[in-house]
Amino acid sequence: MKFSFLQVFAAVACLVMACSVVKKEASDKEVRIFLSSFQASLTQPDEVILKQFDSKQSREALVSAIRILKNEESEYVTCEALFESASILNNGRGTQVNIPVVFHSKNLEMDYQKESTLTLWVTARAGSIVITQLDGMVFYAQFAMLRNEMQWSTDRAVEIKKRQPLYARAKALQQNFDSVIWCATYNTKNYFYVVNGVWNNSARKRATEGYTMGLVDESGNTIIPPDYELIGTIGFDLPGMVEIKKAGKVGYFNIETKQLVAEPAYDMIIPYGRENILCIVKQDTVYGWINDAHVYTAGFPSEKINEWVNGFGFLPKDIRLANGVQTLCEIPAEGNAGYGILMPPSYLVKTGLFEEIIEGLSSTPIPMSGGTEYVEAKGTILQTITDQINAMFTTITNRYLDGREEFYIENRLVFVDKRNDTLAVADIPTKKVEHVKRIGQNVLEVKAIPYTEWHDYDAPEYDIPEYKYFTLGEDLSIVPLRANRKYTQTQFAKLDSSYLTGEFQRYDRVTGENLPPSSFLSAETLEYMQKDILASYGMTYPEGERYDFPRDYNPRYTRREEFEDQITDIDRYNLQFLEKIIALLKTKPA
Repeated sequence: MKFSFLQVFAAVACLVMACSVVKKEASDKEVRIFLSSFQASLTQPDEVILKQFDSKQSREALVSAIRILKNEESEYVTCEALFESASILNNGRGTQVNIPVVFHSKNLEMDYQKESTLTLWVTARAGSIVITQLDGMVFYAQFAMLRNEMQWSTDRAVEIKKRQPLYARAKALQQNFDSVIWCATYNTKNYFYVVNGVWNNSARKRATEGYTMGLVDESGNTIIPPDYELIGTIGFDLPGMVEIKKAGKVGYFNIETKQLVAEPAYDMIIPYGRENILCIVKQDTVYGWINDAHVYTAGFPSEKINEWVNGFGFLPKDIRLANGVQTLCEIPAEGNAGYGILMPPSYLVKTGLFEEIIEGLSSTPIPMSGGTEYVEAKGTILQTITDQINAMFTTITNRYLDGREEFYIENRLVFVDKRNDTLAVADIPTKKVEHVKRIGQNVLEVKAIPYTEWHDYDAPEYDIPEYKYFTLGEDLSIVPLRANRKYTQTQFAKLDSSYLTGEFQRYDRVTGENLPPSSFLSAETLEYMQKDILASYGMTYPEGERYDFPRDYNPRYTRREEFEDQITDIDRYNLQFLEKIIALLKTKPA
């Protein structure tokens, strides 16, 4: 049975027996005789036991409780119902019987237990006692909690036992290397990532030099010599192929033939794997390709592939990083079981899509050390910003296990030059990016639509677009601009009606009820924008009017005249613009 039975019990718990015709309240003695008989009947088939019920509850709800009492529901939990210790209470609803219950773990080295209570409502009817209602909400919840704990404990023990040979082998191999940092299973064969020098598995403490990495098999045979900065994920794109990295450059190694396919001399390798083209490679600004015979040729093999590369056609429309999709690594230690590690290839790293090493992916059927079920990238869109710069935005989804939110979705914005070199990467935690455009000579504006459930301030609209800004340098450098207010558009752009119009969802802040959508921001929100601007200069507002002011808000002025000379031209323009619009809204007939 699943937790869904909690819902079943909840649904039927409200069905009291007001409609039942009670002949008489049963005496304590009669009830105890009945309980003894009911306990004895638990050895009988379900249909025999159900004859002792006269209830409007569903058969499914009753049988689920009966199976727990009969110890047929779980191989990990036994139910000890103390019928002889039941308390009996007669009240206006009938006779209430509270039966103490103790759940015990079984088939485990240690004994775990939880106490609970099963409540039966009984009445005398037609000369016998029947159960009119079974209140099993708490009873089932306690059982399910212990069952799941025991299931997890057992499954964890199975996963640990499965890994013990890997741990033992890693320990033995460490006699020949300074560290055995990861292990992975590819095509049923076990491989170990070995390091000479100092390596720290903590990303915060990990050095980028002072070590070399290689790959060995289970017998200790060297597959890839320990001469590299990083050994990638085995077979990520092409069977048996692994990216290797040395001095910041990447190459290819075939673990099945133990052959260096491409020297680590490239900034990026794009797998192709057909038409006698193994891969496209990029070295500085020069592209080339390697054929199936591992021969390098400068340039593109065809105009079609030229367009494919320069249009970022090599980026997958939909890619999921997860156990079973790629070969995950683990640290060969019991405390790290299930903590999956993945090294995406250079074409996904150089384009800003993923980090070089992704950690914490769940690599076990049950949640253990890894907290992320998968990371997914979808719908990469390329947009021209200037004749020198393009922008790519991709939706990145992280699905977490046992977290407050099941999914965390953000849009990853990557700026690239016309050579496809990454200039800057920005993560924007919003529903979608609506536009990326240039405003003025050297400012880029990103408009994004937020998630409505992330509404966190006291305005009547809860899906107002969010804006982010970047400066564009003459050297094509792109630097995010730091805002000092909630509504960043008022700081970096001269407002016009396009910043105030849209399809806004609204609600009544007093009643909490949804209101009809609006195509224009309310006067209340525009007044807050005004305060937001002035607060950034230090204008003092009462606590109740601060809403979502920045954390570094520093109130120090009581009158605008005190800082009038500090106000920028953009802010002065926007304050006047907002004042004019607010006046129009307030004089507009209802």
